[in-house]
Amino acid sequence: MVLTAFYVIMGLAAVTMLVGLGMAIDLLKVARGGKIGRVVRILLVLIVGFTGGYAVAPFMPSLPREVGLILVAVVYLLGAAFVVLVLSLIRSLIKKVFAELNV
Repeated sequence: MVLTAFYVIMGLAAVTMLVGLGMAIDLLKVARGGKIGRVVRILLVLIVGFTGGYAVAPFMPSLPREVGLILVAVVYLLGAAFVVLVLSLIRSLIKKVFAELNV
């Protein structure tokens, strides 16, 4: 039962990441240059890393415990970097909007 739940959740996560990957590619087409374009490219690399992590997740139960722990740690590290970059991007956008509105 637990293993079935694991596979269902990971399948949903993988599909969600593929949707996110498509959204990031579309966003990159719009925001090619400047700081926003650079951050979006980095986010795209992180999303590809996440997607790869989710792709190998179904094999985690058969991997040695140490390898599984390292993979989980790498995904957590990518997640932390993703959060920092998204917040940086949002901060930059808010500053730009406020500067244009003279707020």
